[in-house]
Amino acid sequence: MVTKQRSVAPFAAIGVFVGALVPLLFVTAIFADGTWEFNVDTLSALGVSASCTAANIFNYTCMCAGLLIAIFGIGKLICKDGLDSVSALFVAVGGLFLIGVGAFNVDTDYHNWFAWCFFTIIVIGMILSGFADWQNGRTVSAAITIITLGIMLAAVPGFALAGIEVIAVFSMCVWLIGQGMSLAFSKS
Repeated sequence: MVTKQRSVAPFAAIGVFVGALVPLLFVTAIFADGTWEFNVDTLSALGVSASCTAANIFNYTCMCAGLLIAIFGIGKLICKDGLDSVSALFVAVGGLFLIGVGAFNVDTDYHNWFAWCFFTIIVIGMILSGFADWQNGRTVSAAITIITLGIMLAAVPGFALAGIEVIAVFSMCVWLIGQGMSLAFSKS
């Protein structure tokens, strides 16, 4: 009897792709806006930018990245088990909330709810993933999780909420790249 093992490669590639592309697209939106300031403006302010290009880049990036993050999470959920699959579920649901961040801009009543849910659920997913990585001997991936969470936490006393948001998003992207690489190359 031949047993087929599910390939994690497409899901791993999605994680790396999204983690690498989102910061580039957000920086592109920042340059297209021309007035955005770090630690003063939130990234979400780009979604209502006077520059239609900046607003479109931000909003569509959130929606597309959210969908791809949800697919990444579902793929990890299918291919892994235990705490890995629980963390993957949180990542997948977090991706769905990111879609809402792009679909409902900061001028709507729903935006902040989607944004807070996104950040909260992804951070929970990151923490669970770090424990799963440590339990399964994936020390590099666990270290990336600890470092990115540490950077996010260290930003709290020194920056306004707008600055913390940017640092958190870019840290999450680094973490997502690490998770994609771990998914692609780990044996467990």
